[in-house]
Amino acid sequence: ADLTALAEFLNSGNAATFDTENAGVGNCHGYYFKQTADIDLTGVTWEPIGYSGKYYFAGNYDGGGHSITNAVSTGKVDPDGYATAGIFGWAAFGSGENLHVKNANFVATGQNNYSYVGGIAGVCYGSSIKNCSVENSSLESRRNNNNNCAGSIVGYSTGGTFEKCAAENNQIRTMAYGGGFVGEVDDDPNYGAGNSTFTNCYVANCTVISETDDSQGTSFSGGFAGEITDSTLTIQNCYVYLATLSTVGNAVPQGTGVFAGNLWGSSTIADTNCFFGACGITENAGTAGEKTEEDFTNGTVAGLLGDAFAQARNYPRFKDNPADYSAVDAAIAKANALEKDNYKDFSAVEAAINTVVRDKNITEQDEVDAMAKAIEDAMAALVEKPTEAPTATPTATPTAAPSASPTAVPTATPTATPTAAPSASPTAAPTATPTAKPTATPTPAPKADPNNPKTGSSNLPVVFGSAALVLSGGALAAVLIYKKKRHEK
Repeated sequence: ADLTALAEFLNSGNAATFDTENAGVGNCHGYYFKQTADIDLTGVTWEPIGYSGKYYFAGNYDGGGHSITNAVSTGKVDPDGYATAGIFGWAAFGSGENLHVKNANFVATGQNNYSYVGGIAGVCYGSSIKNCSVENSSLESRRNNNNNCAGSIVGYSTGGTFEKCAAENNQIRTMAYGGGFVGEVDDDPNYGAGNSTFTNCYVANCTVISETDDSQGTSFSGGFAGEITDSTLTIQNCYVYLATLSTVGNAVPQGTGVFAGNLWGSSTIADTNCFFGACGITENAGTAGEKTEEDFTNGTVAGLLGDAFAQARNYPRFKDNPADYSAVDAAIAKANALEKDNYKDFSAVEAAINTVVRDKNITEQDEVDAMAKAIEDAMAALVEKPTEAPTATPTATPTAAPSASPTAVPTATPTATPTAAPSASPTAAPTATPTAKPTATPTPAPKADPNNPKTGSSNLPVVFGSAALVLSGGALAAVLIYKKKRHEK
């Protein structure tokens, strides 16, 4: 509810004058927000926080290391036809950090104008995004005219600063510029936002598809960026791995590239200590080193990238990332499915589960794997109780009913005195059939369900702070007008 309220506050225009330094930026400039729990947006009709060059998010958002999951949005269109989709639509002169977006599905369609789609933000304008990630998500930009861009982290960047951000297992679709990390980088000096930089960032196992049937359009797919427009792509300690890149349709021009799908105009790539592998192409890779899949999986690339990275199961990740507990969770689920009363001693399994510690990072993955193995070994050593033979129910022997003694039929004799009929023999009392006492079958106590993590409600307290960047509203308006004119092509 708090996250939705923040979006409504920005998008309504009510935040336009909120500026702690009266710098003319407004839109919560200088304000701080912190997320205190994971947020699940299942069933919520999501609209991005800030959606235009007039109503943008200029505050500072700290996700606290938490996630926002299952966000679904068809974006929001401003009065000029620009469309954005993401957790944030427009982030300008602010910051976002420590936020992890999972299982998002974002689509935006421009109305005779640009559309911008990114998991964190559609547009990053003179803002910083640090320690954020987007995974297992679908990001798509569409158009009915003009260009559009989509990327895992942001759709469009001018003067954005990115540090320790990761894009994993995402699908990016566009009708112009698509990138595994960012759709388009456009650092035109006339915008006054500075140059975009990317440090300690990576793209892994992402698919980028650019498709249009408009022969007058453009289609570019890049492992890192889709289009570099009159700019220098400045990247350090970054890598692209397992990228699937393609273009479809009749657009002229079209193309793919490792770090840039297209270098427009005088654009260049300035890379320092960057690598790529398993991309199927080598174009537009700058001076980055190509490495084999083995190099990415055995720790070679992780070692080359520097202190920010460590080797995970399949490729380098940030060393302070949580360890992978999937094997532990699978072992616990398997143990919970067992009926412990069927075994002589279940205590070793319970003890192994109780020793699981949940705060390990990927540099301690071996310890986590050992926890999973301990649970599996304890289950393998279980001995079932012997099956008891069923107790027979005693059967009573039926007693025959006594029969009466036969009565002699007297024979008539003329001279004999009639003989009295013999009296019947005494009848034995019937013997009662003993009834067996039913044997009660003990019913095991019901097994408690495992505790599932609960999603807490979000809490976004506002703390006043100082702004790091001062820019007048007039300058911003001039930039945006210039921008709109520039992209009418």
